[in-house]
Amino acid sequence: MKRGRNASGAAVPKSSSPAEYRKATGVESLFGYLYLKGNEDRINEICSFILSKEEL
Repeated sequence: MKRGRNASGAAVPKSSSPAEYRKATGVESLFGYLYLKGNEDRINEICSFILSKEEL
């Protein structure tokens, strides 16, 4: 996840902070990696965890 995050932060959207943007791009790269490896069960597990945290 650390290698996939956007470390430069040059084009950060106005609606988020640079830290949030780097974390989001890291998660996006993790999902891409898992998808390419065919590990959709792990993607669903992570998505369920993230969504359960948002409900709190």
